Amino acid sequence: MKNDLSTITDRGQISIPASIRKAVKLKTGQVLQWEVLSPSEIRVSLPHQVKAGGPFAALGYALRFSAKKNLSTDKIMKELREGEKD
Repeated sequence: MKNDLSTITDRGQISIPASIRKAVKLKTGQVLQWEVLSPSEIRVSLPHQVKAGGPFAALGYALRFSAKKNLSTDKIMKELREGEKD
């Protein structure tokens, strides 16, 4: 695991190496907490989370678009695909 590397995409995304995901039993949708320790060191930890259940579990994510009711699906998808702006 010491030599596992990840590359940052142009959208600021990374993939966690499979050996690390398996070692700490990470699951899809799990939240990671990031902390900058120095200019060359970052800590990633797993905060305690209460699991949301049922069909409304994803509603929090969907609510961010509720204020944009006048946008078409195409415009919302374009916004999602743009990623972070510097």
